[in-house]
Amino acid sequence: MKSFQLNPIRVLANSNYWQTLYQRCKEIGSLQLFVNNRDLSKFQIIFLQWLEVYNSLHIDLSTNQGHLNEEILKDEIRVDAYLYYRRKRRENKLFDEQEQKKQKTDNKTGLPSVKFTRSKK
Repeated sequence: MKSFQLNPIRVLANSNYWQTLYQRCKEIGSLQLFVNNRDLSKFQIIFLQWLEVYNSLHIDLSTNQGHLNEEILKDEIRVDAYLYYRRKRRENKLFDEQEQKKQKTDNKTGLPSVKFTRSKK
């Protein structure tokens, strides 16, 4: 069986060092992750994207949201599966909220309202 090679950018983005530095840069604002602060390279942009993804995963882990644990964060395939699951869960929640808004209800009873119209004779 062929082994799965880890993406080095994702490994760095998930490391404690870079996660801590990224979080502090977001809080303080005056810290810079890179020497250049303009004209970021493609690799820097990809790295920043994965820093934000792993930052949101660490927030989910610390708040016990979803079915996330430390072992999932160690495996890139499981991380991708969790991100897909989280996106679908949010889409379903948004769809359910939109469907509830579409249903008109009577404020007193909570039953769907009925609209009566008179037929013309």
